[in-house]
Amino acid sequence: MKNNPAQAQNPVTWHVTIRKLHKWISEPGEKASRPFVLMITNPEQKSVIKTKIISETPDPGSLLDLISQAVNSPDTGKSPRLRPELIIFDNPNLVDQLRQPLSDQNIRCAYQALPDEANEAIALFEGMIEESAPDFPGLFTVEGLTPQHAQQLFADAETLFLSAPWKTLSDHQPIALHITPPDKQVYVQLMGQAGIQTGMNLFWDWDALLRILEEAIDPIEQIPADGLHSFSFETSNMLPASDLDAVEKFNLPVAAADAYPLPLIYARDFVRRPTLEELALFQAVLQAVPRFVGVLKADQKGEFLTCESDLQLETITGPCSVHLHYPAGEIPADFESEQNDFGKLEILDPGGEYEDDLFDDFRLLEAKTASQALAEFSEDPILQDAQQLVYKAWMVNDSVQRQLLAHQALEISADCADGYILLAEEEAESIEEAHQYYRRGLEAAERNLGSEYVREFAGMFWEKFKTRPLLRALEGMANTLVELEKQQESLEYFKKMIDLDPDDHLGARYGYLHTLIELKKYVEAHSLLHSYTNELSAYWSYTHALISFILNGPTVKAENSLRWALQQNPYVPAYLFGEKPFPETLPNSYGTGDENEAVYYASEYFSSWWQTRGAIDWIKALHS
Repeated sequence: MKNNPAQAQNPVTWHVTIRKLHKWISEPGEKASRPFVLMITNPEQKSVIKTKIISETPDPGSLLDLISQAVNSPDTGKSPRLRPELIIFDNPNLVDQLRQPLSDQNIRCAYQALPDEANEAIALFEGMIEESAPDFPGLFTVEGLTPQHAQQLFADAETLFLSAPWKTLSDHQPIALHITPPDKQVYVQLMGQAGIQTGMNLFWDWDALLRILEEAIDPIEQIPADGLHSFSFETSNMLPASDLDAVEKFNLPVAAADAYPLPLIYARDFVRRPTLEELALFQAVLQAVPRFVGVLKADQKGEFLTCESDLQLETITGPCSVHLHYPAGEIPADFESEQNDFGKLEILDPGGEYEDDLFDDFRLLEAKTASQALAEFSEDPILQDAQQLVYKAWMVNDSVQRQLLAHQALEISADCADGYILLAEEEAESIEEAHQYYRRGLEAAERNLGSEYVREFAGMFWEKFKTRPLLRALEGMANTLVELEKQQESLEYFKKMIDLDPDDHLGARYGYLHTLIELKKYVEAHSLLHSYTNELSAYWSYTHALISFILNGPTVKAENSLRWALQQNPYVPAYLFGEKPFPETLPNSYGTGDENEAVYYASEYFSSWWQTRGAIDWIKALHS
């Protein structure tokens, strides 16, 4: 901790605790682990000052850093920067190690078992995290399944995931398989071309598959009578802890952090694991589909030609023969119109993100460090000159001047992506026109970065000035698609933005989450919520509670999530219930946990809560 005279002493006591979570979780792009939660609470105010999740055992230095963050930027909104008078640790060794450095800051420390308030805060937080452990049994509850079987199944799943057949065929282009034994006709729907969820669904009946392709108000009614046989690839927090334990114990192969195999049967009122025989059918499909898709041929229009193939395979229940046929059947014309040209050989892979403010601190900082930014931006002096005009425009208060500078930049170089973005924000007279400017900006950014930009700049898309225009263009594409009521298309952009910048510096996750909720893609929303476990905003805590209620009903875990939300921001219910009117204009800013945040959240999610049957009554009962 650094001494800062502006940080006044506050006669309060903080409690610091460390706990290793009982559940496996993962950060974006990383495989599962059992991390530690560090929490600082104020029992007198019944508030959480700071929370952090770390993967390794915390040392005294990391604890001092957390305390310093709690003093300088508490999670409780726009509260003043104050140093506590006393810090209580629940570990006597920490008291000995930290007594001197804290004493240097005029902060006393002592040992004491956690009070009830701190224990409750930890329990609520862990309860929310543990929601990631679904309410269905682990894979090894399947009767007859051995570790050798699991090894084979995971290996075949890894092969399918790496081959990515959904890049070739969309969910509207199923494949027909006849598997013998057990003399079973199977229709396979591949999932993943939209970039939301990857895997496949199996159907025994053609009409059942067609029902899934229909737009429905209640997706539960689309589930086949014998259940939806799903094999998806998920992040680790979607699996039971016993499955993750098995992956570690038996060294089961997993292709990527978002590629943990999850075979499930979804009935209308429960979820179960497949039987051993059903797992064998899944395995036959896992082996057959990559081989079959690899030999499909297309005509000059990019449409795939009719194809058949026969394979001899070995599954966990023995050998089988498989006959494959494409296309599997005739998709009605009104269904095909929804494909948006998916399933042809040339597939665009756009991405997306979110940002509220035009001249945000990030842009101003970049403009103020223009000499450094230009040196990193491009080796092309012409493009540097154009970008210099954009930086100048960002520092100008007059909109007309900004537009003129943007046009001048584009006259110098048509590859100045930020020039198009500035015109989209300042000059465009319609959402459609802005969307076209963003598209041109995206194309310019991709030209500047080259075809291998994803691989070359992986994990550094925010750290590098030269990649930021791409992120800004992707943001504009996503947001204008939402405004054009093309939410389904916008999902691809939001997803890619988070893939490129997992730390999500520009807040893509908020627009992504709200769009998923609007489209009733609750499982994907649930997965996104658990990708950012350090998020403490009302947007995350209340939406987490809502999704928990939608997916599981008023369970104990859902109530834990809601209690955590109510503790994080107690002002939200009054606006959701209609007890307080919304202001005519939204506040200029808000802080985590304050009433302005409640206004923003409730205004955006008001309809989602009221349209979910029983949700308002549930929150009223718990709130009272």
